[in-house]
Amino acid sequence: MKNNGFTLIELMVALAIMAMLMTVALPGYQQLIIRGERSDVKLFLTRLAQSQAEYYYLTTQYTTLANLNLDDAVDQLDNYRVNMTVNNGAMPPSWVATVTRQDGRDMDCLEYSMSNITYDATNSKCWEQ
Repeated sequence: MKNNGFTLIELMVALAIMAMLMTVALPGYQQLIIRGERSDVKLFLTRLAQSQAEYYYLTTQYTTLANLNLDDAVDQLDNYRVNMTVNNGAMPPSWVATVTRQDGRDMDCLEYSMSNITYDATNSKCWEQ
């Protein structure tokens, strides 16, 4: 009688090959995910800057994040915390928004800030990718 199936050795070889492929592929995949999340952060800050510019045009002052109706965009930034400060008493009035990574997976690009004047990143090279 002929047995159909795989021997234990064949299964172990297949498992070892799969493990090697995962070892090579997984870090690259994780980097793609992180780069995509960085793009989401930059897109969010661009939307925030546009919303602040529109609000300033209408009222000649800046407003808080809660008043800009960007809740859906903030919710999409799962691994980030958004902090924004507004100073309408300064001349000229200003705002600064900072997005900080919370889960510790991307320590090279921990923080990104944007204001009505400029932007700043903890490591601008990684944010430009």
